[in-house]
Amino acid sequence: MVRKVDTKQRGLLSRDIAREQKNMMYLMNPAVSIDQEEAFFKYFEANSPSEDEVLLRMEQAKLEQTLLTPKPLMEHYDNLKRSGGWDKL
Repeated sequence: MVRKVDTKQRGLLSRDIAREQKNMMYLMNPAVSIDQEEAFFKYFEANSPSEDEVLLRMEQAKLEQTLLTPKPLMEHYDNLKRSGGWDKL
């Protein structure tokens, strides 16, 4: 047996059908032609950085955020505390 379709379910189904019709319109009438898309990808491949460059930039950013962060001001004076003053530096 098939369940009865309520009015709420009909509304949801009609909304889904309208969305799918809109999606089909975009598929049938794309905003960019195939030639324009191919030209864009050729330009993108020619001008985009290589994977090695991207990895290097990511590693540099990680280093700058972890090991090469600015020191707090108190850590600059730790050497003075250990040595005893300005004269001994």
